Amino acid sequence: MKSFWGSLLLVVLVACSPVSVVITPSSTANVVPTNTAIVPSKAVLPTDEISIPTPITPEVKTIVLKLREVKLSDLELSKTTRLILYYQPSESLRIMSGQDNQPHKIPNIASDAWIFIGIDMSPDHKWFIYEVTKGTYTDYWVSSVDGQEQKVAIPNARARTAVRWVTNEQIELWYYPDGARACPERESIINPFTQKTLNSPEVPPSITPQCFFDLSTSPDGSEIIYLNEDGVWSIYNFGSAQSRNVFPWLSKSQRFTLWPKYIRWSTNGVTLVIPREESVDFIVDLPIADISNRNVSLNQVLLPSGKKIYNKAFSWLDLDKGLLGFDLVNSDYSYADYTETSPSSNFMILDLKNSVLYEYNLDRANTGEIQKVVSPFVYPSADNRFLAWTIYEPPSTGTAIETVVFDRETGRIARIKGFEFYGWGEVNQP
Repeated sequence: MKSFWGSLLLVVLVACSPVSVVITPSSTANVVPTNTAIVPSKAVLPTDEISIPTPITPEVKTIVLKLREVKLSDLELSKTTRLILYYQPSESLRIMSGQDNQPHKIPNIASDAWIFIGIDMSPDHKWFIYEVTKGTYTDYWVSSVDGQEQKVAIPNARARTAVRWVTNEQIELWYYPDGARACPERESIINPFTQKTLNSPEVPPSITPQCFFDLSTSPDGSEIIYLNEDGVWSIYNFGSAQSRNVFPWLSKSQRFTLWPKYIRWSTNGVTLVIPREESVDFIVDLPIADISNRNVSLNQVLLPSGKKIYNKAFSWLDLDKGLLGFDLVNSDYSYADYTETSPSSNFMILDLKNSVLYEYNLDRANTGEIQKVVSPFVYPSADNRFLAWTIYEPPSTGTAIETVVFDRETGRIARIKGFEFYGWGEVNQP
């Protein structure tokens, strides 16, 4: 899934990574408008009395396969599920079901569309937005997954503007004054089907790289969790324009390693995860009433000895279910030893709620026993059973070799040669 938004996050990831060399789930809440000023709180400041995480050694379950690579039809995707792919030679979008032998061109895409920079999928996977650029301005078009329904969602957006879905009927426009060097500014919230513009409450300033990620929003949309300009995590209430500091038990290192995409605020509470090199710090379903307490202790899952998380970042996560995906490399791997290919690694999935680590013995960058370059992020289907990513020809992510579809329940994979993965779609009728 390559887009302006994804490409920018890749730049952010590189800037924060040890090496110089990525939707996430979008919030599904409504936004409460306000015109009042932001008033920060000075309460509950962090102290040096940081709680020590409780270490946990998870059960390791190794997925053993006699035959890993199968045909796409053998993976038994849902009959309503579609892969959206990019075919570089013709610069066209393609669609493919689990029963198709080859992808089919998506019809009715507007002429002059900038498909090569990517698309943005709606949370329910039924719609996507793409750009049609006209000089210094851009039209954003919304399309059904099968391409049968097309319309201009946002006309004449100015340059350096990007969109992100927040609900199935709302998108946000964010303006980037200086690319990845300055935090973006939220301009408006729009219904892409009616073009109705909603009031856009002011978002309190954050710091990089946290400000580049989707807002971590409460279930009712009235509050967000953000890292303020003092480097302290806070909750901001749109209605009152008041903020209060939270997570006082995080160390300075933990505060800055935590990203908004690693925080999930649900009706059950707050779940957060922090990638360390050789462990994962986390807490699951912390009651919102306890979020500012000082006596909260994180848990810490210890990863296999001699291994570390590549780039100290998760490639996939489903925090509602407590699931994390990441690539493990040898602990002695040096980011200074740059090569044109991705390092040898082992893709793992950690189930935080059940303390189980699934080992697949799968190197995502490997194809035909040859090491290539793999996309840093993995994208889930609507039911979260299947994951997909792209393998590229070295030395960069410019030329796609294939899309890989992975069944996380069985560990089997299917390869779609010659196509870049752009997203998972859902149609109403098979």
